[in-house]
Amino acid sequence: MAANRTEAPLGRYIIYLGLVLFFGSGALAYNALCLLTQWLPASERRQQFSRRIMVWLLKTFIAAIEAGGVGRVRFQGVREAIPKGPSIIVANHTGLLDALFLLTELPDVVCIFKSSLRRSPFFCGVIRENDFIANDEGLDLLHAMSNALALGKTILVFPEGTRTEIPPLNEFKAGFALVARRADVRVRTIVIRNSCGLLAKGGGLLRRYATPFQYVFTPGQIFEVNEGEKAVHFCQRVESFFRHELSTDDFAPWQKQRAKASK
Repeated sequence: MAANRTEAPLGRYIIYLGLVLFFGSGALAYNALCLLTQWLPASERRQQFSRRIMVWLLKTFIAAIEAGGVGRVRFQGVREAIPKGPSIIVANHTGLLDALFLLTELPDVVCIFKSSLRRSPFFCGVIRENDFIANDEGLDLLHAMSNALALGKTILVFPEGTRTEIPPLNEFKAGFALVARRADVRVRTIVIRNSCGLLAKGGGLLRRYATPFQYVFTPGQIFEVNEGEKAVHFCQRVESFFRHELSTDDFAPWQKQRAKASK
């Protein structure tokens, strides 16, 4: 769907810019609410209420995307494939909206986020309110993930560490595999396809993306650590699955051109 075009028609691009403004306004308002609720006594009920607001805002944003003819977001059985309980979800990282879109289907997951977002006026309060975990804390990160799993939570990880720079995949970091091995939990995979490169690495917020785009989330293979298997080998097995599933055809022409120029 629109994979061969490099730019949107002007009218649709104007709609896209309106959606950017809509998203930014909603994110700022929700972040402000999260900052205010930090003054209230911490409770599971408060956090659940906050999450419901977040999911409602994200679903409204997706509905606006589709109503405006800018794109479609499709979850191919994601909710059914990811039961509640301790497990690690591993996904490839196509763009800035990957985790936010997934939260509409999996509202209770704990996200591993880029640490710089703690300084963002759009997300600093959201991160604290929802107990998300920063990705730059070394052993503290591994302990935080293990603690979340011990509490029966599901963790969402993007092992590439950043958005895909050279299609089809960046090399995986093995932290998730170490935690899965120690906690003895399954790793469930989700393959993300974002064929116009929306908010991908090097894309920029105001790029005139080819639209209408199609953002697709597909559950993949479930992995378990074999007895005596090293974390690095387990990580390689999971990474190999993604490399088999993805190809450069799943990426926008501008991403392929950028990848060639960087070689």
